[in-house]
Amino acid sequence: MNKATVRMLDTLKQFSPIGDTGCLVTKNKTTIITNLYEGIPETLILNIIAWVFLMILFAVLRQQAWDYGRLALVNSSGDNRRWTQLFYAQGSDEGAADESRQAINGTARSSTSSGVEAANGSAAGQASKRTSAASTGAPIDRGFLSWIPVTLRLRKEQILAHSGPDALHYLSFQQHLIVVTAIITLVSIVIILPINFHGDLIGDVNTFGHTTVSNLDPTSSVLWVHVICAIAFVPLVVLTMRRSSGRYAGKVAPTRTIMATDIDSRDRNKANIRSYVNELFPDIEIEDVHLTYNITKLSSVVL
Repeated sequence: MNKATVRMLDTLKQFSPIGDTGCLVTKNKTTIITNLYEGIPETLILNIIAWVFLMILFAVLRQQAWDYGRLALVNSSGDNRRWTQLFYAQGSDEGAADESRQAINGTARSSTSSGVEAANGSAAGQASKRTSAASTGAPIDRGFLSWIPVTLRLRKEQILAHSGPDALHYLSFQQHLIVVTAIITLVSIVIILPINFHGDLIGDVNTFGHTTVSNLDPTSSVLWVHVICAIAFVPLVVLTMRRSSGRYAGKVAPTRTIMATDIDSRDRNKANIRSYVNELFPDIEIEDVHLTYNITKLSSVVL
């Protein structure tokens, strides 16, 4: 017998055999692994710890590297440059960054009013974030956990204006799914679980099987409660999910039209407007430019 085998046997001798309770116990009576409720409490604790860790990790990354897309490239000299470069390659997107910087400079030199600047400044740094927040009503937060109450207070109109109908549809589905899960959990704990506990076929109160339907007598009439609840859950889930999926099912056709208002009198001609838009967005093809001085009816239709 080699030395490795002897050391392994000596280690195993330190533990007593697994007893009737399913616990691995050392000679000093210290419980290492319990078998109560099939390890469900331990699994729940581990899930909570993992959830807290992921939430903290997300909060740290969001606080340090919250710029995204072209904003992250434009803000290369900002406070969060080191964190931003972890997620966005600098070499592959230098062209996009240069275009964005030119857009910012062009916006600063332009003599047009705030209406056109707001329409064309959406690709520019911190100014665009303030404009977006003002237009959608969503506040800008930089706190460690301040994004949680801000997210909970978001209205559907703000989500639709900021992220579009797809994001609103997905979040609505998740919201209804949470409601359905909460209802099923409440019914199971308040109605189903006490009924299962009244049985005496499997173990005692410390056994997980004591909480299941297997603990009831197969001839017991209380089994109909399980059947009724299961049947009631089907239309509940179908109606709730249908409500979440059908509310925003209609597609909104893009107009591909920009309306700029309050243009300075010196720039109220098609050539200047076309040149200005081409300078900011060289990849966009302008089909036509119309000057309108009485937009009362048009504003009522848009709003």
